Amino acid sequence: SRNRQVGIRIGKGEKLNDIISGMDMVAEGVETTRSIYDLSRQKNIEMPICEQIYQVLFEDVSPRKAILELMGRELVDEHPG
Repeated sequence: SRNRQVGIRIGKGEKLNDIISGMDMVAEGVETTRSIYDLSRQKNIEMPICEQIYQVLFEDVSPRKAILELMGRELVDEHPG
């Protein structure tokens, strides 16, 4: 899929702009990530995976660093009752 190809190429170190400029079709996950990230900020909802994907795509954070950030997070109860 287009989204998978973007992910593979990001993982190989290519820059998003270079990937997108060479594609004939849109990888809808890229703009969806931006929309979800923006909405989570507006609604003050913590979405750590989305935040890291956003940073990889739009803030030039390496995938390795994003994974380490996610894996190093303090455990929290995600279903407070």
